[in-house]
Amino acid sequence: MSVDSGIKLAYLRIVIVAQTDIEWPPFKGALLRGSFGKILRGMVCLRSGEICKECVIKFTCPYSYLFESPSRSGSGWSASYDPHPFIIEPPLDDQQVYEAGTAASMGLILVGKAVEYLPYFLLAFEEMGRRGIGRRRGKFIVKEVAARQEHEESIIYNISSGHLSEQIPLVELQTTDSVEDVGDIQSVAIRLLTPTRLQSGGGIIRAVEFETLIRALLRRYSWLSAIYCGETPQLPYERLLEIARRQVKLAGSALHWRHYERYSFRQQRKQNLGGLLGAMRYEGCVAPFAWLLRLGEYLHIGKGTVFGNGMYRIELEKQKDGKGEALV
Repeated sequence: MSVDSGIKLAYLRIVIVAQTDIEWPPFKGALLRGSFGKILRGMVCLRSGEICKECVIKFTCPYSYLFESPSRSGSGWSASYDPHPFIIEPPLDDQQVYEAGTAASMGLILVGKAVEYLPYFLLAFEEMGRRGIGRRRGKFIVKEVAARQEHEESIIYNISSGHLSEQIPLVELQTTDSVEDVGDIQSVAIRLLTPTRLQSGGGIIRAVEFETLIRALLRRYSWLSAIYCGETPQLPYERLLEIARRQVKLAGSALHWRHYERYSFRQQRKQNLGGLLGAMRYEGCVAPFAWLLRLGEYLHIGKGTVFGNGMYRIELEKQKDGKGEALV
């Protein structure tokens, strides 16, 4: 039996159309996130020049809430900043230049209360398009925004009407109520689509064991749920990690490192956004983790998720007549 995962999540597809040529850096997520933050702060900041963590409205200001995400006292997590409640998924094509007239889609994931701030995202992206981005200050328009659900999507904004729906469809996610659900899923293939950075003991992990992956997903899911949705998942964490460690093995890995850097004017330093790309395959008792792996497709994993890092897709397989069968 499955139960509600307790996390409020909107998954949006934003379609832009280039009005003039847009020149992109190698990793589009860095440009999109950086431009969004700069424009959002200019739109809503009431005390320009003040450091956010010292501002008296840091917990209610849209910019501080979304972009700085200062840690809330009593959250139970030992960190100076909470994870951001949004993810910008950049277009995954390799085009360095979008010529005028080119259309492209990007993803936007909003968690918990961040869903209520969707109008700010839309206004910021529209302003970003008017000002222009990249070296050529390429301009674009936001043609439409669609809300995706499990097997369908609905248009909630289009440029012709200029109206944004008040009701934003949410992704309904389920979890299992039993870690002993062995089912008939025997393996899972995971393809890393954007740079993925998992850390252990302060170092970057390059051989991702299943336990490491599950630990990162459980932490991210629990943290986001507790802080932004007011729901602390009641899960048998130790039992899940024991199954992941003892009963699932890394059966194959074809990964490579992709190096990316960006300069943060806010922090006055370079940031390393590089990470692993490629595919991994795990075999064994995968069934108890199917829900979590699917949830991770929305939440991403590792460092730099706000830039779109840690995006992956899975393919679960079950046994049928002794042969693997892909589950759609």
